[in-house]
Amino acid sequence: MATLMEKDILLEFSTSMVPDTLIYEEKFGKSEEMEKIRKEAELLWQEIIDEDYKNIDYEVTMQKIDNLHIRVKNGFRR
Repeated sequence: MATLMEKDILLEFSTSMVPDTLIYEEKFGKSEEMEKIRKEAELLWQEIIDEDYKNIDYEVTMQKIDNLHIRVKNGFRR
C-alpha cells in the first residue's frame, strides 16, 4: 500500500528515464530496446495514474521502475 506522496514519486520516477532513451538514440541511432523501454514506462505510468494510491504496492512498483532504469544504463555501456 502506498501513500499519496509515494504515488506522486512513482509517477515522476516512472518516466524519468525517457529523456535518457532519447539521448541514447541521438548518440547511437534508433534503438528498438529504447523504444520498448519508453512504451513500458508509458504503460507503467498509466497503470499508476489509474490505480487508487491505496492499492499500489510501492516496493514492487519501484522495482519495476528501477529495472527500466538499469536497462537504459546498460544500453549506454555498449
